[in-house]
Amino acid sequence: MSEKKVPTVSKEHLTKLQEANKDFAIIQKNLGDMAIHKHQILKVLDTKRTEFKDLEKELIEIYGDDKVINLESGEIKEAEKKEEVKE
Repeated sequence: MSEKKVPTVSKEHLTKLQEANKDFAIIQKNLGDMAIHKHQILKVLDTKRTEFKDLEKELIEIYGDDKVINLESGEIKEAEKKEEVKE
């Protein structure tokens, strides 16, 4: 009984195929890591947004809602009045 030879790709093609597959797997892993990192950053951003809103409410209670605070100097000024546009 003779054994039938199973066809195989050339060593060159096999090496290229293995490298391409490895590169693809690395890219997929990196994308997954980036998605996780993005999710973590968005959670931190949401926390900071909440902290900012809470601080804003506190400052409005102290100084009123018609004030503007200069973030560099801390100077408090009256907010500019917006003119209503009549149609």
